[in-house]
Amino acid sequence: MKLPTCWNCNYQFWWHELMFIFGWKKKCPDCGEMQYVTIDSIRKTYFLFLPLMFFIFIALNLPDNFLGQLLLLVVGIPAVLSPQPFLLKFTDHQQPLF
Repeated sequence: MKLPTCWNCNYQFWWHELMFIFGWKKKCPDCGEMQYVTIDSIRKTYFLFLPLMFFIFIALNLPDNFLGQLLLLVVGIPAVLSPQPFLLKFTDHQQPLF
């Protein structure tokens, strides 16, 4: 697995820079150009979040086992979110969703 690069200057992003992207765009810290996440990457990310929703649903419905709920949330959420930056690819323009 490889982290995405800037479409303009080929700057390779760090994992922690891509962990939380809001609005499906990110500014390159090297050249300052706006990076837009491709539609294919957005779809892959949504499929990644489906297990996260399942973990949260299971954790909230465990019968009075606070330690089990906490463990599931503390281990499950990072396990599901950690590969998310590797699924991203960038383009120079914003693509339509449909």
